[in-house]
Amino acid sequence: SFLIPFYLKNELFDARIIKTNQLHGSWVAIIIKYLYRCKLILRCGYFPDRKYHKNIFYFLVFKFFVKIAYLYSDKVILTSKNTLKLFSNNLNLKFHHKINILPNFIDTDLFSNNKKFIKSKTILVVSRLEKEKNLDILFEACNGLDWKINIIGIGSYENHYRKIANINNVKCNFLGVVSND
Repeated sequence: SFLIPFYLKNELFDARIIKTNQLHGSWVAIIIKYLYRCKLILRCGYFPDRKYHKNIFYFLVFKFFVKIAYLYSDKVILTSKNTLKLFSNNLNLKFHHKINILPNFIDTDLFSNNKKFIKSKTILVVSRLEKEKNLDILFEACNGLDWKINIIGIGSYENHYRKIANINNVKCNFLGVVSND
């Protein structure tokens, strides 16, 4: 990935802003910022907490690169106050002048009270299957309901979520990765 800024030089030459959508690989965006004199916006939906990582070395290296990304970014977008708290605590940040909270949203005009959807009694989840996605809450909420959940995605918590769905007697199809074709 180190070569990306050089490989895409024609596409990046006129760029004025570079934005990341996750912390992993944000160092590539830092290189682009300085090579092409862009502004850098760092976006983070979650900060992986140490208690969820078995490999302390990986976590410390990741934390180091995130701190560097924060220092070199012009703006930081976080999706919640909880993420801000984790971000600040893990990076020992005292000032938040670069940080804006911009939650993920749902377009309620597009996803509104649709009777066809309610009749189908099916919930579609498209997500990584990781702890921070909190799918346990969904399975607990569907306990005792005659609804089905279809999940598109993979991750290290798949077996955990299968077990929680089973404990809550929820009909759940784990579909894995689905092609865009």
